[in-house]
Amino acid sequence: MPTPTVNTIRQLTPTSIAASHFLAKATTKAAASFALGRETISVQLDPEVPRAASVTDFELPTAAANKLRRSDNVIEAVSSAIRTGSNTVTKLKKFLATVNVPVNIADNSQFYFMSVRRRDVPNATSADALNLSKRLPCASDQHFILGLSVDSKKNLIATIVLPSSKIRGKSTKGGASVVKFPRFFERRPGVPEAPPVETGPFVPAPEPPGEPAEAPDNTQDFADCYAKCMANIPGFLLTLAGAVCASCAATIAAAGAAGAIVLACAACAVAIGIILGNCLLTCHEML
Repeated sequence: MPTPTVNTIRQLTPTSIAASHFLAKATTKAAASFALGRETISVQLDPEVPRAASVTDFELPTAAANKLRRSDNVIEAVSSAIRTGSNTVTKLKKFLATVNVPVNIADNSQFYFMSVRRRDVPNATSADALNLSKRLPCASDQHFILGLSVDSKKNLIATIVLPSSKIRGKSTKGGASVVKFPRFFERRPGVPEAPPVETGPFVPAPEPPGEPAEAPDNTQDFADCYAKCMANIPGFLLTLAGAVCASCAATIAAAGAAGAIVLACAACAVAIGIILGNCLLTCHEML
């Protein structure tokens, strides 16, 4: 069966999923072993916060489509809140300090464990390709930690923490990057476009002291690819994500602190995480 023309379909509709959902199970398994800097940790997920999942179709740039020899790019994602005050959060903040993420961002962030996967859709129907309940083969996946906070101007600040990994035999160092979505909560249908997304440098995890450096990897190539991908996020996707995250804005305004967004923002985390995760998956496959 030919590849369905799913690139004409657009949706960003997070929904809560049960622990028995196949995406929830995949996330739990991945969270049990996460390479945070120099150590491997078991991420402590919060069972009291419902998990949110989404599936959407992302347009693949022509250059990427030509290199990867495909046009389909359907991504599924699930967000799981990390338990507030847990040992995992303590270790995360220590790690973020080593890669120069500002303390105020780390301290005010609510952290989520993200699992994003590209669906293998060539033999699926268009309806199945975007059906969250339909289990399709996974073509590639990425797991990362996402921190969400807001600054004094109500810009959304996303901190991405990646583990070290190997893609097709190539070593990629883990590290962190901070992405700012200016005036993000103003993104509503009918509201003029906000300024472009601002992506900070991807900072790789430091080498263990006293140990020789690993062979040169493709960290810089990855950082360049990722920055370009983030700079070209379609405005309509950010508008949809901004609408999804409206409850976050209300909660933040009422509570006056970003740390209070945990219950309101499971859906927001997956809306942001699937957009960031699409770039991660694409760049890993490109490299």
